[in-house]
Amino acid sequence: MADQFKEMKNPFGLYDVFGYILPGWYFYTLFIIDFDGSKVMRYFMSNNTLIGIEKANYIYKLDYFVQFMVFNSKYGFGIIPLFIFLIFCYLTGHVIASFSSFLAKHLVKRFLKHPSDNLFPEYNQKEDRGRLYNFASLIYNFVKNFCGNIANLNYKRPFDEAFRNTFTDTIDVAYGYSVQRSDYYWMTYTYICANYPNQVYRLQHFVNLAGFARNVAGAFVLYLLLRLIVFSWYLKCNIDKPVVIILIGLLFVNMIMFWTYLRLHKRQAVDMYYLFIALHKGNQVKE
Repeated sequence: MADQFKEMKNPFGLYDVFGYILPGWYFYTLFIIDFDGSKVMRYFMSNNTLIGIEKANYIYKLDYFVQFMVFNSKYGFGIIPLFIFLIFCYLTGHVIASFSSFLAKHLVKRFLKHPSDNLFPEYNQKEDRGRLYNFASLIYNFVKNFCGNIANLNYKRPFDEAFRNTFTDTIDVAYGYSVQRSDYYWMTYTYICANYPNQVYRLQHFVNLAGFARNVAGAFVLYLLLRLIVFSWYLKCNIDKPVVIILIGLLFVNMIMFWTYLRLHKRQAVDMYYLFIALHKGNQVKE
C-alpha cells in the first residue's frame, strides 16, 4: 500500500510543463509573432525584399525580451530572469488552462459531446440541447451530406455494437452492479488506477498531450480577444493587412491544434476502454 501511494505521489509532473509552462510561453510568443512579424511583413510588402530592413529603425518586442534575459548577467544569459519568466509562464498557463477548460466545457462538449457519449451513444434518448445546438447540427448535417465522408467527424464515431455490449457486461461484472453509461469514464479510470497503478502513466500520456493541444488552442483565442478588445479597441493599435495575414496564419495553426486536441482526447478514452477490457479479461484468465 505504501508503495502504491509513493508511486501515485506526483507534486510536479509532465502536465505542469505541457499543460501550463509551454502554453504560457506560447501566449507571450504570440505578442512577438504578431507585433514583430507584422513589421517584417510590412517592410517586405512595401519593398518586395528584406534587404536593408536593419536600417528601418524598427523597435522589436523581441529586443525587450532579450534585454530582460541578459539583464545584469556577466555570462550573457541570466538564470534568475529565466526562472522569473518561467514562473510568469506557469501562472499564465493556469489562467489559459482555466479559460480553455471553460471553452471546452461550454462549446466543445455542448456541440461535440464527451468522447464517452459518442463512443457509447444512446440512440433512444432524444436530448434537447437548445436552439443553437440544433441550428449548428442542421448546418453540420447539410455540409456532411453535401461533402460526403470528407466532412464526417471521426470524433463522433461510436464503438461497434459488439464491443459496446462486451464492455457493458465486463464493467457490470467488475463492479457487481449495473453501471450507468454516464459513469463509464470515471469508473473505468478509477478501476485502472486502483488495481493497475503502473498503467496510469499510459493513460496520463494522452491526458498530457491533449491538455497541451487544448491549452495552446485556448492561448490563441485568449490572445485574439486581448488583441481585438484591449490592444485594438482600447489602446488603438492598428490592424492592417500584415497583422490580418499573421492572425489568419495563427488561426490556421490554432485549428490544427484544436483538431489535435479532439483526436487525442478521444484516443485517451478509446485506449482506456480497450485497456480496461484487456486487464479485466487477463485477470479472469489468471484466476
